Amino acid sequence: MNRWIRLGAAVTAMIMIANLQYGWTLFTGPLTKATGWKLSEVQWGWTLFIALETWAMSLCGWMIDKRGPRVLMTIAGILCGVGDACGVACGAHARIAGINQQGIA
Repeated sequence: MNRWIRLGAAVTAMIMIANLQYGWTLFTGPLTKATGWKLSEVQWGWTLFIALETWAMSLCGWMIDKRGPRVLMTIAGILCGVGDACGVACGAHARIAGINQQGIA
């Protein structure tokens, strides 16, 4: 495969996950208002996201070695899409679950 296609796919994957990392502060206010939770309780969603994202990378490296990057990117794309759809369709409570699911991807 062309290295420029790989680079484009990698940049796209990073953009998909980075928007959650940089945009999290935009979600905390609406989440606290919609759920009635304290900011410290909402931040547990962020903590889980970072923990799942960090520890999932070991599994991802193993999966790339065993199955190849195409399988991993397909699974990650599906998980990101389901997480986004869940957050949009199910409301504020499900957004935290959707963000954590994307952390796994």
